[in-house]
Amino acid sequence: MQTLTQYLSELHGLVTKHTSYSDPKALVADISNYVLHEVSEDEQALCSSLLLAGSYEFSLPRFIERTVMMQDKAFVDAKNESLSLFDAYIKRLGPRISDYAPLLRNLLVNTFRKEQSNRIQAATFKPLQRLLNLKLQSMDANTFGVRDLTELYLREFIVGKTSSTARACMLETLGLFALHFPSAMMDKAMSLATIYLETLNAQFKSNKPDMQLIAASLKGVTSLVVHFDGTFLTINKGLGNLYSCVCLGLEPPPSLARYDIPKAALRLVIQHGPLIREYLTEDSEKMYSRITGWCKHKTNKKMRDLGFNCLEVFLTQVANELVVGNRNVEHDSTTFRFFMKNFFEMLAAPTSGVHEISIAIRGFGRFAAPVQKLLGTAELKKMLHALFTFAQRMDTSGQDQIEDTILHLASLISAFANILLEMPEVDESAIDHLATVLASFFLIYPHLHIHQRDKYYVAISRLMIALYAKGTALRTLLSRTLFQALTLTCSKYPSLDPGENYVQVFDQPLYKEYSEMWSHLLQPRSIGDLEFPTELRDSIASMVYAELMQSIITMVTRLDLGYKVVKVAAPADSATAAATAQASTNQNPQQGGDDLLDDPATTVVPNVPKDFDLFLNLVEFCKILLPTTCTSFFTKWVYIFGREVIARSSMFPMVSGLYKMLTVAMKLCESERYFAGISSSSSSSQQIQSSSSSLTSSSTSSSTSSSTISASSSDVVMMQLDDGAGDNMTLCFHLFSRFIKEVIQRSQQYKDELLASCIQLVLSTPKEFVSISQLVAPLRSALRMGLSYLPLAHIALDAVEYWIQNIQRTKVAPYFRDFLPFLNDYLMVTPSSMQGADSFGQNVVFKTGGSRSLLNRQRLYKAVNVKTNEKNPIQEVQSRIIRLLGKIGGNNIFLIGEVNLMAPGVENEISWDSEPRVKFTVPFHDVKSEIYLDSLLPNIVSLAQDSNERQTKVAACELLHSIVLFMVGTNAHQPAPTPYTNIYKHIFPALLRLATDVDQVTRQLFSPLVMQLIHWFSSSGKHEGEDTMALLEAAIDATGDSESPSLRAFGAKALAEFLSWSIRHQKTSSSSSSSSSSSSTSSSLNAKSLFKRLYSLSSHPQAYLRLGAALAFSELYRVVREHDALVEMFVLEIMHHNIASLRLIGDDEDNIGIGEKISSVLLGLSRVIIRKPALVTKPSKSRREHPDLAHFVTWLFESNVGRHEARCRTDAMVMFSCLAPLVAPGSSSKDWVHAKIQKDGLKSVTSIFESDFSLRDMPELTSSSLDDLTFWFTKLSTALDCYIWALEEHYITIAALNSKDAGSVLITAIQKFVVDLAIITKDHSIFDDHTPSEIERVQRCKCSVIRNLFALLNLVLSGKVGHPNSPAVAHVRASLLSAPFFKLLVMCTVSPRSIGFPTDIVAATKKTQTSSSSQSSQSSSSSSS
Repeated sequence: MQTLTQYLSELHGLVTKHTSYSDPKALVADISNYVLHEVSEDEQALCSSLLLAGSYEFSLPRFIERTVMMQDKAFVDAKNESLSLFDAYIKRLGPRISDYAPLLRNLLVNTFRKEQSNRIQAATFKPLQRLLNLKLQSMDANTFGVRDLTELYLREFIVGKTSSTARACMLETLGLFALHFPSAMMDKAMSLATIYLETLNAQFKSNKPDMQLIAASLKGVTSLVVHFDGTFLTINKGLGNLYSCVCLGLEPPPSLARYDIPKAALRLVIQHGPLIREYLTEDSEKMYSRITGWCKHKTNKKMRDLGFNCLEVFLTQVANELVVGNRNVEHDSTTFRFFMKNFFEMLAAPTSGVHEISIAIRGFGRFAAPVQKLLGTAELKKMLHALFTFAQRMDTSGQDQIEDTILHLASLISAFANILLEMPEVDESAIDHLATVLASFFLIYPHLHIHQRDKYYVAISRLMIALYAKGTALRTLLSRTLFQALTLTCSKYPSLDPGENYVQVFDQPLYKEYSEMWSHLLQPRSIGDLEFPTELRDSIASMVYAELMQSIITMVTRLDLGYKVVKVAAPADSATAAATAQASTNQNPQQGGDDLLDDPATTVVPNVPKDFDLFLNLVEFCKILLPTTCTSFFTKWVYIFGREVIARSSMFPMVSGLYKMLTVAMKLCESERYFAGISSSSSSSQQIQSSSSSLTSSSTSSSTSSSTISASSSDVVMMQLDDGAGDNMTLCFHLFSRFIKEVIQRSQQYKDELLASCIQLVLSTPKEFVSISQLVAPLRSALRMGLSYLPLAHIALDAVEYWIQNIQRTKVAPYFRDFLPFLNDYLMVTPSSMQGADSFGQNVVFKTGGSRSLLNRQRLYKAVNVKTNEKNPIQEVQSRIIRLLGKIGGNNIFLIGEVNLMAPGVENEISWDSEPRVKFTVPFHDVKSEIYLDSLLPNIVSLAQDSNERQTKVAACELLHSIVLFMVGTNAHQPAPTPYTNIYKHIFPALLRLATDVDQVTRQLFSPLVMQLIHWFSSSGKHEGEDTMALLEAAIDATGDSESPSLRAFGAKALAEFLSWSIRHQKTSSSSSSSSSSSSTSSSLNAKSLFKRLYSLSSHPQAYLRLGAALAFSELYRVVREHDALVEMFVLEIMHHNIASLRLIGDDEDNIGIGEKISSVLLGLSRVIIRKPALVTKPSKSRREHPDLAHFVTWLFESNVGRHEARCRTDAMVMFSCLAPLVAPGSSSKDWVHAKIQKDGLKSVTSIFESDFSLRDMPELTSSSLDDLTFWFTKLSTALDCYIWALEEHYITIAALNSKDAGSVLITAIQKFVVDLAIITKDHSIFDDHTPSEIERVQRCKCSVIRNLFALLNLVLSGKVGHPNSPAVAHVRASLLSAPFFKLLVMCTVSPRSIGFPTDIVAATKKTQTSSSSQSSQSSSSSSS
């Protein structure tokens, strides 16, 4: 505001120091430019105070008061410019000017009274009229002084000597007084009406009429008649005289240069046509000619538009008079025939122009009621058919055709609506034609000017009102058109041939243009001549909203969101990357997602890019429209919308747009308080079952290809909505709560934009879903990523503010220490640094006038590169953080965080070595200076990793890159260890983190550097050289990182590169016979060092360290399989440790992908052994775990196929089936098992399956034995699974279950289970003291037993493992098919939820069975090959 203060001070200085060189008008123009174009919204209040406040000695009103008596031309121009500024400033501020309205009113009135210049007197009326039209609540008639001003202006008008311009302004202002303050003008209405009529009559009869007085009188009458229309009825021939004046106003002389008079006359007819309808009807032919003349005006478009609006009112009044029948029948018939003949001739004549056709279309629409009355429904249908025929001729293929369509389409839609209002019913063909017309509207909508759109909104609202009363006509029309409209909304501008005469097109989405259209469709306009009550408006809006939501859901389900994983050769632009991409052979979307997470050099490519473009635009459209329009209607669609989107997200978890759509749904639920008061305990079992079954059904239907989805899906959605599914909050709550917990687990392995979308969804959930403790980790990730993507920072702050406002402070306060330290980084950022990085701000464009002082030109010159005064985005975040810290009070001390000198990020406080090592000699001309860089390295590393200023970060990265190259180069030929070992231990981890930094420049610097360092240090001939091991340890630590998926993936890739180059160095050195042995030993020792560390990671209790080991092995096995020496030495022990790692996986940990990754490694290594069996069949003492393949197979069978960990057991079975035939060539896995049975007896196999655990000792049913019961269920399920596998592979026969030699107690255990345990529910007394999660765990284990039991019986009864009538099968059938079993079978069929089966476990079972059968088929094909 310093600039404004300086301007105002200089302006007041000119009052006392007036010189011939000064220009007060130019200075006021500078003030006007500044306050209207340069002041931001946040500074508006201060600006208003300086500019308008009477208490400020240099304000603009004070300047006018001080110069009111000065008649110098310069000051008169300055005052006129100031009054124009007041008018523009009032227009900009709107109702916010209310605090200064009394001051401005007094200033303007006093200026009018005291000012001697007629020009200034007239200029006072514009801002005064602007204040009146604002209708400020604080300015009533008394406050505004309406009566005093009325007396003043009437006196001045009658006896004053003011100019005609001022007199015209007085008449117009007096009319506004009557319009806005009718109670204060009751006694003046007659006087005003008389003055207006006398002025009009006098001026129209004058030889030199005053055009300003005529126009002002017509405007004044228009305002006066709003509340005082009866006044003209009391005046003798008042209405007749007024109508005569209107007719004269519509027939101006040809020499008239301005159109104020006809414009005022047209507006009078538009606003008060019903008042003069009798005159309009009697004089209809002449009035029609006058008005259509303005409709066909050749030069002035505004007059044409005003003429057409007047024509609509005129035709409406004439049509109403014809319907009422107040006149003679013959006269009505004559008038009717005149208009209808005129309309038909205009429409049919080939010479009719666009304006004539538009007049005819409007006439047909307005005369629908007279046609119905005078000619009947048949003629009305003929007229409708004629309009439909004309509509079919409209084309939208080129620019000229689009312009013609734009001129007529709104009138056509309105005409259709008027005709349909008079028809008793609407046939199917009419709906088809209307659908075509609306399709044309949707197509041309982006080409409409913003001022043209309003008439289309009114026309469509009229059409919807007309169809709403015609049964299902409106719903049918919407169902045929809105999906097409939504498709256009989510499309891009069409690309046409350059030679076509078409509007300029841009490659950008249309959803921003169409969002306004959808908002008006969902909020129909009120129409003056039609009754449109609120209930009708809400009903139509609800119908449109339902069709829109149905179209959104249909589009989400129809679009092909499948993708594949590709590898790009280099970080090039998208076109280059696409050209050099090599598609992965794995086309499964979910498996492809894992590959994306594991390798930074991979990305996902959509199968159908056009579908993805549509979907992404659909997501952005939903983000714009749904949270702002008709939000209360969304509550009916929460369940259906959420179910479909969640189902698609389960199919395509890597599509971030699905999470964004659910974020919109969560925000809408919160804004509508949809889940208020609900909790997880408020649901019934039947409701949860219904919800789960619906979700499963949706997932199944969504899994079909898009080509199989029929249009009937919309009917299914509507049926579900009508059944009340959308209103059941409990179903929605359980659906979303389970999915949100899955997303929290998923997000731990995502990165970049996908991670941001998941975090946004999680942080947008209402407080009823998850506890704050579960959201702290996503919140910290959001704040960490928000420094590079500020919208995510706003989302995080929204979440924190929501917690503080809606959750008890005592529940939130304990977590402040966990995330408040992350806010400190935002407060340390400077706006200039963010502008340099993200290009915030825009240059100001200044408009210069012809008169500028030297000082003004200097200011303008200095302002060329000045940024706008709008607040920088980072400043907005900082302001929010400061306000947040104020809200939380004393807890803001946690902003500083804990000080720990050993913690990551404060390494610069501790020396890296006991003595300086990195010496750099600067060769000056006269002296060589030695500089030690050791003390700088910690700060350089810290700035490179954590600096918030991008320029500083890039400079630190470049310096660190140079120092590392310098250190390696100076010690390239020195014997190990180098003096830099301790420094390397700190630098190497930082280099790996920088190689996966979010900044592209940083990645491009350090990703190649890390690989080059690996190439260099892997050549070390010393076993576990300190420098080499420092690099290896850094890569392994990166592989096990728990926070960054990209760092884990890069660490795994680095380890593979390390092993590959160790082997390459061995081959390079083997050319010299003297060093061959040494090189071979070096390579082997490097591999042993690497694998030894990975084995430690694979058995670590922390899940992410095991995930890192799995990622590393998935990269390493590709190197191992290419080298026979490595296969021979390490493949068996790698498989051994990976199987051991599978035993450690818990249910929750498996969600992050450890099991899938290890399984893929084991499958790949099994294929290597199948291809090269000779390398592992011979015993070798160099192998550390298993001397040969036979030992490994025996270990697989005896120690792993009976494990109670499901994934470990399944993978062991698959590998055994693949590898057992290789032990003895020509044999099979069946022969191996039979040989073992012959050697050790059948009991040696059954004891493995039953794990030497007596299933006969069933635990007691007490609450204290719940863990024992769970363990017993797990063992029984494992035994059933093993027997099913053994029977399917024909390793044993069904007789083994009954053989005394086998010692199996499976049949006895099953009988006890079926009788005593299978039907216990969660209401049993043993569950009274246990949490729901513990109960669920027991129920899941029990259901697993039931599932395996049914599978075993299905196998036995199908005859695949023995003849159904054999004694063994008969014995099993007699032992198990008892009454309790059939009761269990019926309950599982009829009411699985009562047994404990949630539907999601059924879906998981199907998925597991499909996966197992797929793996078995793969292993069988591999074995046969």
